[in-house]
Amino acid sequence: MRASHRWLVELTGLPLDAASMAARFTRVGLEVEAVVSRGRGLDGIVVAEVVDKAPHPTKSGLTLVTVTDGTEARVIVCGAPNVPDAGGRVVLAKLGARLPNGLEIAPRKVAGVDSPGMLCGETELDLGPDDAGLLLLGPDVGPLGAPIAEALSLVDDILELGVTPNRPDALGHRGLARELCAIEGVPFAPPARNAGLRFAERTAAITVEVTDALGCPRYAAARLDGVTVRPSPFALRYRLHTLGVRPISNVVDVTNAILLEFGHPIHGFDAAALGGESARIGAVVLRNIETNATRSVVVECAYFDPRSVRRTARRQGLHTDASHRFERGVDPSAPADVLQATLVDLQALAGGTVVAEALDVGVRSPARARIRLARARLPKLLGRSYDDARVVQLLTALGVEVSVDAEGFDCAAPTHRPDLTRDVDLVEEVARL
Repeated sequence: MRASHRWLVELTGLPLDAASMAARFTRVGLEVEAVVSRGRGLDGIVVAEVVDKAPHPTKSGLTLVTVTDGTEARVIVCGAPNVPDAGGRVVLAKLGARLPNGLEIAPRKVAGVDSPGMLCGETELDLGPDDAGLLLLGPDVGPLGAPIAEALSLVDDILELGVTPNRPDALGHRGLARELCAIEGVPFAPPARNAGLRFAERTAAITVEVTDALGCPRYAAARLDGVTVRPSPFALRYRLHTLGVRPISNVVDVTNAILLEFGHPIHGFDAAALGGESARIGAVVLRNIETNATRSVVVECAYFDPRSVRRTARRQGLHTDASHRFERGVDPSAPADVLQATLVDLQALAGGTVVAEALDVGVRSPARARIRLARARLPKLLGRSYDDARVVQLLTALGVEVSVDAEGFDCAAPTHRPDLTRDVDLVEEVARL
């Protein structure tokens, strides 16, 4: 599991540096195997603006681009096909700068013309997979001459965690953020998505029939009409790239970001590919949004039985980010909330309106595991006693509901922790924290 230090800080509000965060995770059994620095070492790579451009005098396919970093203008020879007109902003690697691949920018002649610098694209700066041309900046990215790492908020640290199979809650940033808050003894209160959904006037919507209630105990879905499929904003593309996910389009990128945030797989389908407004969901794989022609999207957020997914994945020889999580057990109570967050983010980036209320088919309130923890079990297994208040504090921080009586604790495990089923599991949680 790759986790963004910046994202975890946003979700927790904790002022921990990456090294401190990694040490805390490792100490409680979520081993951080590596910390990878991103966005650093880009000295001398700055925001610049195109002043003028002209064809190379002798070499077709090359452009002489006059750019300024706010203090000095220079002419750069560029072979990219998407050089913007005057006023467009680009990324300039000045003389002496070093690219992530180790290339140092030095004076050189290109087809007989001096080129004191280099205009850069995403791949050259390791900011994304787009190698089609220059990285074009918006007019509000700046000021001119600002270090690109600062202008685009590139600095981050990626924690690579070895998450054991019994901790599916740690396969998303929210689960990791909850763990950090429990370690630090502060409430877990991630920022809320405050934007309201826009609903269409029409009431016709998709219908869903679940044909295997054991394999799919819960299936939530909604439809958005009038979406516009286009590239995501740079910040989202960059976050996905640093976490090992290829950016594709705003619709697909939102579903992938939701997966990384909640640890719960989400899928978006082109409504036109479903054959109308009614879809029968059984052992069918539907194709994702891949074209800019898509105008209506059906979004699903389901809970699938882990054993069924595991058997199917092995039989088909498939292993995906979604199957990896479903096999271990996602939160069966989460689909409605995760779907709501997805719709909010989709509307923000792709527009559109929600057609009627979201569907939520199946068991809506899964039973929480009830666990009896005798007070005597703690010293017997751990060799020391704990105050009741401390036990309640630690377990509550993990989402366990606890009530105290004369003999010990009555507990209800949270649905995001399927590994908590016995009293020894709760004792282990007290010991971990």
